[in-house]
Amino acid sequence: MRALSGELEKAIMQLDIIESAKVQIVLPEQRLFTVTQPPVTSSIIIRIIKGYEISDEVVFSIIQLVSNSVENLQPENVSVVDTDGNLLSDGIFERLASKRAGTFVEEEKKQKVLEAVISREEAIGSPIIPNYDRIQEWFEIKWKFEDKLKKKTEKQLYGVLPITSFKVEVTSDLGPLENGNIVDIKRQTISVVVDGLDEEVYIDQALKQQIFATVAGAVGYVRGRDSIQLSIAEFPIYTEEEKRAIMQRHAQKGILNYLFMILLGGALLGGLFFGAKKIRSILKKRKKEKEEMEEKEIELEGELEDFEELPEDVKGNDEKITEIKEVASTNPKILATVMEEWIVGGAKEVETEVAEEEPIEEPIEEPIEEVTP
Repeated sequence: MRALSGELEKAIMQLDIIESAKVQIVLPEQRLFTVTQPPVTSSIIIRIIKGYEISDEVVFSIIQLVSNSVENLQPENVSVVDTDGNLLSDGIFERLASKRAGTFVEEEKKQKVLEAVISREEAIGSPIIPNYDRIQEWFEIKWKFEDKLKKKTEKQLYGVLPITSFKVEVTSDLGPLENGNIVDIKRQTISVVVDGLDEEVYIDQALKQQIFATVAGAVGYVRGRDSIQLSIAEFPIYTEEEKRAIMQRHAQKGILNYLFMILLGGALLGGLFFGAKKIRSILKKRKKEKEEMEEKEIELEGELEDFEELPEDVKGNDEKITEIKEVASTNPKILATVMEEWIVGGAKEVETEVAEEEPIEEPIEEPIEEVTP
């Protein structure tokens, strides 16, 4: 065994890149009456000349050289190690098979590709860090939107199905938000589960169509984008406690609605009362103004009757008197203005006549005395 190992060492050192080699062969003891025998193994340690790199093909050649030189030594039982502690025979058969198939990528190439990807990412920019506040805002808006549609759908179905005989769930796929508002709805899925054990519910085609139409109107159904699913459960969908809680909640809502209607009716009656009172005061005011206008018209008519006592030469001109009466009845202000002008003009004429009647005193001429210097 020692001679065989020495010959193998000399043969391995014949390779150009191998500086020295050491071969160890282990032959198990042959035992009689044994079904299985331990395999023959071998370990090879080599020193590579500095500046050289050993390839998988050279390692495989060394393995084949030793396995073919020792009886019952299989290639997979040969280990090749270099003086740096690297196990060169690890995975060598898989690598050679992938190389022959053309699917092998060397570790160096992988490392180079990884470095290139890293350098490219560094050149493009820093990695994107998710904005968790925006994500939370998106989920909150999504939940509120789905809850609103769910309550609206349930409220619409109360007129079609009994209160505790169905459940509604709404799932929506929303797009990105703009300024906290929903811009795009990609898909909506509305699921309605009806209690099949409820004796008050009889599922037929007409009821299905009614449920579909009600749900579609409540959620804004769009054909091709949304889907409505109706399922019939053969088991109670609510427990007795849940049913009592739902009925109690709806009873409270009914009482609140009744009180709200009473308050609304009282507010309307109060508004009508105060409105009627206001209208009454306005009517009284208008009636008073109307009476005052009537009194003024009576006074004006009395003043117009005084025109009948005019001298005979004035009474002859009936057409002018009629025009004056029409002006006085329609536009009393114009008549008042004319009368004022007449009065002012008459006063001026009187002053002029008085001025003309007064005698003009002639100046008295006094004798001028002559003064001698």
